[in-house]
Amino acid sequence: MKNKKTVRKVLALLMAAATLGGSAVTVLPAVSSTDSGIVANATEYSNFEYVENDDGGIMIIGYTGSDTEVVIPNKINGKNVTSIGYGAFEICSKLTSITIPNSVTSIENRAFYWCKNLRSIIIPNSVTSIGSYAFEGCSSLTSITIPDSVTSIGSGAFRDCSSLTRITIGNSVTSIGSSAFRYCKSLTSITIPDSVTSIGDWAFASCYSLTNITIGNSVTSIGDHAFYDCTGLTSITIPDSVTSIGSYAFEYCRSLTSITIPDSVTSIGYHAFYDCTGLTIYGKTGSVAETYAKENGFEFVSTGTA
Repeated sequence: MKNKKTVRKVLALLMAAATLGGSAVTVLPAVSSTDSGIVANATEYSNFEYVENDDGGIMIIGYTGSDTEVVIPNKINGKNVTSIGYGAFEICSKLTSITIPNSVTSIENRAFYWCKNLRSIIIPNSVTSIGSYAFEGCSSLTSITIPDSVTSIGSGAFRDCSSLTRITIGNSVTSIGSSAFRYCKSLTSITIPDSVTSIGDWAFASCYSLTNITIGNSVTSIGDHAFYDCTGLTSITIPDSVTSIGSYAFEYCRSLTSITIPDSVTSIGYHAFYDCTGLTIYGKTGSVAETYAKENGFEFVSTGTA
């Protein structure tokens, strides 16, 4: 276990350095000290491992305590805590709730990876990015709100959050990373805001309980396998902004009985609707939708002339 923690700390330091473009970071002990004439409470920080960046911000890189409910301080040694680093709370299996201060702007890769008993977390409005696999395997999380301040959701960020029933995606998110919500088996519906321009590969794959999806009017591409194996999906509207639907995007969506493909779509990938038994495709005569439907044996209903 000690060796694993050492490796994790080294990775966190390397990630911190990379984030800062190779600039130096200063490792601080997991105790408090006197700073600017203020004597900090040593016990308040004793379970946190952290580094100080050149810009003066503090990055949390580890947690050694055993508390089930954790409050991350907004300052350590008088300096703002601005990020939760790579793997900082990785596999903290006793953790049930965590409070993130408004000083934090980034949640890095694997920050809360496989915190399987984590049930409650509030992402503050200060956060602008959620890293890859940040909450993967947090199988006790039932709901999450991604604030409007967040602009990017990394690959696999909420993958395998199997109890997650509700997700609110803020209006500043521009991209949803690959496998971001894959295997969120309890998720029943999702609204993708107008700010989003792309849905990554496998983004919502194997969300078996997902019945309806609303896609915002700025999405231009739906990635490969994006909604693969969403066997409960009955309703989806593809907006006029979409130009491409990836390969296997809706494969095995067997409950989907109808879909309207706008004539803005210029490419539909291989097996995009494979094994969607009973699917009727609606679209304009002379469109890519008509060609795809006829070449792949789907019933086609014309909504006009392209």
